[in-house]
Amino acid sequence: MTTAEKYVTAAYLVVLAVVLLYVVLYAFRMARLARQVDELAESHGHRDPAHPQAAVPATPRARPARVTRQ
Repeated sequence: MTTAEKYVTAAYLVVLAVVLLYVVLYAFRMARLARQVDELAESHGHRDPAHPQAAVPATPRARPARVTRQ
């Protein structure tokens, strides 16, 4: 194996390691974001579709605007 081949192999391994590190960090970020969304939904009383038995509080509906003619 020549010196050039060693450098090319090393460069490919470095790029592979950087891409793998990026994917792992992105996965951790997405997991944290999903946890935060679940916490927000729980704190605002929204039910989780995975748990259909969860209680859903009644939310008031907005009244339609009245149209007044003059």
